[in-house]
Amino acid sequence: MPSINAALNLFLDKNSRTRLVVVGITVVAFWLFAGWTVGLAPAFGAGFASSEDVKGIKVQLLSESIIQARIQYCTAPAGSRMRQYFLSQVNEKAREYKSETGVTYSLPDCEELVVAAN
Repeated sequence: MPSINAALNLFLDKNSRTRLVVVGITVVAFWLFAGWTVGLAPAFGAGFASSEDVKGIKVQLLSESIIQARIQYCTAPAGSRMRQYFLSQVNEKAREYKSETGVTYSLPDCEELVVAAN
């Protein structure tokens, strides 16, 4: 039975056929995986996420952050700096939403949000 040292020495020998095979298989596997992750190997699936999936998730997160900023805006004291800050957040996120979807986000009234939040 060959010892671990003998097997290790065989692999560490720069001219070893075993080392060349292992390194070659590793390099090919790496590039196949890298190609798959960006969708270059459609036979193995679409990769991690398609651009439509990412866009849908981004739009959903934007929608939720607009609502949260709008609730904060609606509950802030009138004329306060907090209210101005949250208004700017709502406007910024609404602009980003429109640039992503091409549709203007329809903001709910404060009365609807404050009642729903309580």
